[in-house]
Amino acid sequence: MCVANTIHVPGSNLRVRTNAILNHSGRYGSKAGNAMGAVCLLFSLYEGIVDNTPVTSITSAANVDEWANPMLAAAGAGMHYKSSAGPRVAALAGAIGAGAVGATYVTSKFGPFGYQFGNKGFLFL
Repeated sequence: MCVANTIHVPGSNLRVRTNAILNHSGRYGSKAGNAMGAVCLLFSLYEGIVDNTPVTSITSAANVDEWANPMLAAAGAGMHYKSSAGPRVAALAGAIGAGAVGATYVTSKFGPFGYQFGNKGFLFL
């Protein structure tokens, strides 16, 4: 049942519309939640790998480990999550993941929040 179809239902009121929205979000929200959980677990895995490999010594020597390590982890998580769709899609997912972390870094470092990256815990929170 689509939410848009409930508008023209005879006798539809706020309760029927609210029920339709809740049914719709229950049906599709669980898929989104499972996908987010899988990506978060992969990100944590790859962040641990990046932190415990020689990559950290290279990035810390270049003084870019503040932003490079999470970007590498996000790229790895995105590529791993979409690896079954082919190499082009996996590369795109990795680029989207690295871009999201980069945008978060730029927003937290130079944005209106005024917090530096990682000062308040995870990312800029």
